[in-house]
Amino acid sequence: MPISEGYAGSEDQLLLVMRLAFALALTPEARGTRPEFLFLDEPLVSSDEIRRDEIMQLLKTELAQYFNQIILVSHVQGLEQDVDHIVRLEAGRIAEEFSQ
Repeated sequence: MPISEGYAGSEDQLLLVMRLAFALALTPEARGTRPEFLFLDEPLVSSDEIRRDEIMQLLKTELAQYFNQIILVSHVQGLEQDVDHIVRLEAGRIAEEFSQ
């Protein structure tokens, strides 16, 4: 079955899991250092609302233990209550910025 026929969300979630696993596996904690941030570009776009909520919980709890900042780029609406700081861009420029 082609991705367009139902597997796009599952494939995106698998790719997100792989990106997170690589990021954590490459964290050099043995040397007393670790990356300061995790950058995720559109990890929620193909997920349904239940999976989005689960991914956001994972980011706020488990992954927040490993990274000082988690930068999430998303066009998904309704994430405002789940993040500390929002920067909204229009035509590549900051249109709005606020912290909660």
